[in-house]
Amino acid sequence: LEHMRQHGIYRLVVPLLEKSSVAADDVLLSLVAMELARHASDFPDIIFSIESDLSPFKINKMFDICKAVMGLQEYMHVGIDRFTVTFDTGNLARLGLDLEHYIDELWTRGIFIDNVHIKDVECNLLMKPTIKLGAGTVDVSVINAIRAENGGMQPTYTFQTARAPGDEIKTFKHNKRFMEKLFNAKKR
Repeated sequence: LEHMRQHGIYRLVVPLLEKSSVAADDVLLSLVAMELARHASDFPDIIFSIESDLSPFKINKMFDICKAVMGLQEYMHVGIDRFTVTFDTGNLARLGLDLEHYIDELWTRGIFIDNVHIKDVECNLLMKPTIKLGAGTVDVSVINAIRAENGGMQPTYTFQTARAPGDEIKTFKHNKRFMEKLFNAKKR
């Protein structure tokens, strides 16, 4: 974390899903939360973004543990929560979650989304590869809800889309058209 700071990096995505999941073990979730709180105390200028398979209830529980360990005053940093969520359309859809409801549940708990991974998958095929945007079963239009509300925080959007060597320009053009259509953007 010190090296991150030295290089001007102030946001860290912490992956807690698949083999690193803490969803089924409340003790492990608590231990991870205490470790995050310790690191956040040592590095008060770094924001930790959790990418997980946790329900909004369990994310809130994790963040409450961090608050308790750190103290509320230390937990907050320049008006933005020190702990946020990375929202991955594909990973969450593979779990069979209603993405729009999931977003609403995060906001109801005051949890901000600071990073959005945009990808499409076949929801009924756990751990199968990411596929071309629009070809799967993920309704990525839910990212419009994230754009509309999020406590004023503008997330970073990352394409985690299917790609093949040599098709980078074709893939980029497809993704651009897809997102323009989704955001109802005007072509320049």
